[in-house]
Amino acid sequence: MKKLVNILYFVLFLGFLDSIIAFLLGCLMMLTVIGIPLGQGLWQAARFFTNPMKYKLVTREKKKANEHELWRLFGMFLWIIYFPLALLLTLLTLVQSGLLLLSWVGRPLARKFLSSLGSVFYPVDRIAVSIQDK
Repeated sequence: MKKLVNILYFVLFLGFLDSIIAFLLGCLMMLTVIGIPLGQGLWQAARFFTNPMKYKLVTREKKKANEHELWRLFGMFLWIIYFPLALLLTLLTLVQSGLLLLSWVGRPLARKFLSSLGSVFYPVDRIAVSIQDK
């Protein structure tokens, strides 16, 4: 059933566009030295968008106890640059989720997208992990 929903999403609901947009934005961010963490996160989001019923976006665990002050300033600077793009991507994901809710087949996908909004809004240190079939 999950494979059928993924195929319908990718073809019927134009899910490949989400993947392409996230991948190209990731490539654009990777061209700059400052945007490398965002680019990596957007590539993980593109991986999620290719197969949303198989992957889940989660936060990568890392230690922040001895984080340097310059690294925090870099993160704030990165966030200021990415914020307009983050608003646009989040709005597009919300609109897409609303449209998916209109169809019976799209409801599980809409739930997955709504749960991934935090990762779309700020993709740094997010990775797509495979969900084990139970």
